[in-house]
Amino acid sequence: MVTRLRVLVIEDSSVDTKLLIRELKQGGYEPVFKRVDTHKAVWDALREQQWDVVISDYKMPAFDGLEALSIVQESGLDLPFILISGKIDEETAVAAMKAGAHDYITKGKLGRLIPAIERELREAEVRRERTRVEKELQEYHNNLERIVQQRTAEWKTANEQLLLEIEERRRVEEALRESEQRLRRFYESGLIGVIYWDMSGTIKDANDKFLEMVGYTREELDAGKINWMHMTPTEYRHLDEQSVVELKATGVNKKPFEKEYIRKDGTRISILIAGAMLDKTRFNGVAFVLDITERRRAERSLHESKSFLERIMQSVTNAIYVVDLEGRFSQLNQAAAEMSGYLLEELKGVPFSILFDEETLPQIQKLFARIVVHGESIINYEIEIVRKDGIRRLVLASSVPLRIDGEITGVVGAAQDITDRKRMENEIRHLAHHDALTNLPNRKLFMDILHLELAESRRNRKKLAVFFLDLDRFKYINDTLGHTIGDNLLKEVAKRLRHSVRESDTVARIGGDEFNILMANIEHAEDVITIAQKILAQFKIPYLANDNHELYAATSIGISIYPDDSEDLEILFRNADIAMYHAKEQGGNTYQFYSSAMNIRSIERLKMEGFLRQSLTRGELAVYYQPKLTVDTRTILCAEALVRWQHPELGLLAPLSFIPVAEESGFIVDIDEWVLRTVCIQIKSWIEAGLPSLRISVNLSARQFQNPELVSTVAKILEETGVPPDCLDIEITEHVAMSNVERTADRLKELTEMGVHISIDDFGTGYSSLSYLKRFPVGKLKIDKSFIQDIATDPDDRAIISAVISMAHDMGMKVVAEGVETEEQLSFLQATRCDEAQGYLFSEPLSAEEFGKLIAAGR
Repeated sequence: MVTRLRVLVIEDSSVDTKLLIRELKQGGYEPVFKRVDTHKAVWDALREQQWDVVISDYKMPAFDGLEALSIVQESGLDLPFILISGKIDEETAVAAMKAGAHDYITKGKLGRLIPAIERELREAEVRRERTRVEKELQEYHNNLERIVQQRTAEWKTANEQLLLEIEERRRVEEALRESEQRLRRFYESGLIGVIYWDMSGTIKDANDKFLEMVGYTREELDAGKINWMHMTPTEYRHLDEQSVVELKATGVNKKPFEKEYIRKDGTRISILIAGAMLDKTRFNGVAFVLDITERRRAERSLHESKSFLERIMQSVTNAIYVVDLEGRFSQLNQAAAEMSGYLLEELKGVPFSILFDEETLPQIQKLFARIVVHGESIINYEIEIVRKDGIRRLVLASSVPLRIDGEITGVVGAAQDITDRKRMENEIRHLAHHDALTNLPNRKLFMDILHLELAESRRNRKKLAVFFLDLDRFKYINDTLGHTIGDNLLKEVAKRLRHSVRESDTVARIGGDEFNILMANIEHAEDVITIAQKILAQFKIPYLANDNHELYAATSIGISIYPDDSEDLEILFRNADIAMYHAKEQGGNTYQFYSSAMNIRSIERLKMEGFLRQSLTRGELAVYYQPKLTVDTRTILCAEALVRWQHPELGLLAPLSFIPVAEESGFIVDIDEWVLRTVCIQIKSWIEAGLPSLRISVNLSARQFQNPELVSTVAKILEETGVPPDCLDIEITEHVAMSNVERTADRLKELTEMGVHISIDDFGTGYSSLSYLKRFPVGKLKIDKSFIQDIATDPDDRAIISAVISMAHDMGMKVVAEGVETEEQLSFLQATRCDEAQGYLFSEPLSAEEFGKLIAAGR
């Protein structure tokens, strides 16, 4: 059944008023309400009609809830007054209760509103009933006194007045009986505890509600065993003493006070109590007792919850913020203040626009509208803020709607400063696309540019040329005069190459002493010859070494032309390489255009492919194992599986001699599966032999990783061999990982869910970002040996390695260094906290038998 409720709402926010009215309706009330927010409006509303309850916001622009309470008290109306606030501390709440508020509720806990209203309506009815009883008792006493005076004055003169007096007394007694009945109903109502006590503190009578509060029986009450002084804990007895003094002086406690009672079972309850003297000469009286234990417990729980959440907010390193619907900061943690350069006090209640410039503000306002209007959650967006000191910082933020009872009341979010991380990522990205020594584009970037220029040439029907340069005798110069002079020579070569070509041409260093040049939009073949001759002319000019010693270098140049030599990017690049080797065969220091006669090497590759396809059936492939050791203790933790080919004509071949052929032919998928199965069988053999369980890494090719049957193949091999998935570490190159980020993430997730470990091989040679890699379930990064070999002399390589190790550790990954060959390299890796290393400094790749002996020896 719906109960009609007349509610005076003192609130400046129509939104909050709607939330309040909705809560009342959900609680079974039919609210008739009026919202006011000024002194005058409150007075007018109190005069215009009767109200059942007053609900007031604690803090409003025009005035606050305590002023509203004062107006209600001045009106003389006995109305339940409930304070509601978005944020109120316990001290303020207690002050409000002492001022006369009947209860307080936070806006985040509107679920307490209905119980509070029901309780206060009952208590208001009790107060009104008590007021009526006291008024009627006073009328009775007044009438009785008047009767006595009247009888004294008229005793001698009128017997006829006796009948009138008897009638009057009968009427008064009837009224008294009715008042006593009403008082008895109140006494027995069970809404509040009522006690009658004497001067010793013994409770002479009490209603059932009080006995229920303190846990005593009526038999114990009748036996005089309940004493309110004995039930009061020592720390509260001073309040009782103050109450007694007030009762003796005025006959009543003007305000109820809080204390505790010790129940019969020893537990404590919190109470609100007020007393009145019935007989000053005998010092006995009545007291009304309200059990507020649950209220106090709820207040403590609320305070503890708020304190706990506050501690959590202040303990996290990320900025945490809450913004209201008007776009003002309502809550922040210290990290948010530090990120913005403001004090916490300076930000609270301030619009978030303070942190954004005119260009960025419209963007963030659109995001805010998407959240509060459409309820969207916006995760991991980057935005630039302007600190108090004017410094701009880039932050990564996530913001979601803040909902209360299903309605959006603001925005809550978290943010972290990624300025430094972004700068480092940009540096690493640049280094990933450029040669660290010469700052020229590297092979990856060169191939990307070549791809674009090929497409442009097809559209415009223009020719382009690819140059492949290799320095003659560079290794001799480098080994004889040292790496420093060798590096300086490479820098000078890069400089002269840039000066030899057109502004539109691209010069790249693809590794070691090899360079590429791309010439697009060629009108005449003579233009290509002119550039080649200019380059050779530059090499005739001596280079000055550090001691001003003249140093001469030469180069061999191979040139292929699109579309004459090929329309395919890779073939065009390869043909330039073939032409370069032909130039070397001519004695070097010259250039050669590609011709089909130079393709003998390609024929040899086809022959090798034929032998390779028979290698599995002939049992010519073998797996070797190169240990990986901890950098700090040199303890063997795991090993990398490396395939070798016992060629029937050429002998034992390393992977670089035949893997490119296998990848080009597609046979690499069969080799990968054979290696994976062979490794698992070997692991099982070592386990059964009682050797320590080690994790073995297997490098998968791009073709195998793209194979849709990869995951099922791995699962099948593990099941058939009985090898624990934890013993297998699958390595993929950085290039393979970044070729299709979404597919890579899904496939790696399936493998890790199976229990297999994942590593990224040759990190630093491809085009990737740690912000992408963190999306993959990767346990280790393997730094390519090209960065390791020159760390003793190359500060750029050292900087790259240090940055990669630091950022990988921050992301929870371990780092493995490949190609460690000197103690000096190892010392640097130890200093930078690299986790693992492999290379000829520790061990060359070993056969399964040799590696098994190494494990058994505990080395």
